Amino acid sequence: MASRPKNNWSGSELPLQTLDQPGDGSDMTNISWRSARVALAISYSIALVLNCISVMALDLRIERVTIVSPERRTALRDARVRVHDGRIAAISKAGDATAPSKGTLIVDGSGLFLTPGLIDSHVHLSEIPGMSPDQESKHPHIAAAARNQIPRSYLLYGFTTLIDLISTPQDMVRWKSHDVVPDTYFCGGAALMDGYPMNYAPQTKRYQDWPYMLIESGGRPPAGIDPALHTPQAVVSRMKADGAICVKTFFERGFGDVRDLPVPKLETIRELVKSAHAAGLPVLIHANSDEAQRFGVDAGVDIMAHGLWNWSEEHSMSSELTPGIKKFWTTGSSGTLAGNRRCRCCMAYVIFSIPTTWPTLPSHARCPPA
Repeated sequence: MASRPKNNWSGSELPLQTLDQPGDGSDMTNISWRSARVALAISYSIALVLNCISVMALDLRIERVTIVSPERRTALRDARVRVHDGRIAAISKAGDATAPSKGTLIVDGSGLFLTPGLIDSHVHLSEIPGMSPDQESKHPHIAAAARNQIPRSYLLYGFTTLIDLISTPQDMVRWKSHDVVPDTYFCGGAALMDGYPMNYAPQTKRYQDWPYMLIESGGRPPAGIDPALHTPQAVVSRMKADGAICVKTFFERGFGDVRDLPVPKLETIRELVKSAHAAGLPVLIHANSDEAQRFGVDAGVDIMAHGLWNWSEEHSMSSELTPGIKKFWTTGSSGTLAGNRRCRCCMAYVIFSIPTTWPTLPSHARCPPA
């Protein structure tokens, strides 16, 4: 097989018939699946070619296709796209007199859409969705089939670039060993020793699975672990050498039955951010509460990796929230967010909309009855 192309077209080896999923009979369901088949047919056709021919040796021309791309206000219909040496060389209207060069592959895009490859910037590829490690060990054949399918599924649905926010070089080698995969990058996971999400792994293996864990000054390291290799500076240096493009850390006290997990000190994460920025790496933080997101802002991280799932009344009432937010939260009108501890449905509206006079929330943003 020819070498797999990088940063170019990729695709799945699955037949398109796998998209013919049964719907509920509604027009919307049928339209959804028809649209999916149409949008992905071009990618699938090109994928078959690239699995057999080196992209650098291929001239490709896609005829009579409709281009949908974010830099265009409207779709470009009846277009012609010419690819040379693995790159788009020209886009024009179909029907021009330019003759294809010898050996050019012609793909008929009539009735189909052509879009840029999608990017999923928050994936976790080391585990199989729906299977615990114990289940995976008990059902290795199912696990193997799932691991072979997952990269193809990303490509089938148009995702040509992925960023795994918690990974290691070893996990990346296993992921990229499949015959066809999206371009994939990773962040190193800088979790506090025994904090989230390390707490979910058995102690016998958690320290081996988290090579970039942080051990704070005064912490008692596990046997055989050198704390000097787990300072913010040391873990960032190791991530950079391992090929990571970003750093992910965590502020999570827990949820469900576990709510007393240790969290990092502010000075620890500030030092992590300082070291990461010096190495040219952005820092993301798992932060899904108002306390955690405020911590992230104070620490200087670049990206909050989650939405505001948990709004703590204790923290929100004692914090430096603007008077507008405090007033709305405590005295808002009936039927909206105010005073309803059970509500989690419209936090984004509260966080990103701070007018001086609070409006009544639209009906779709109101909370369910208490």
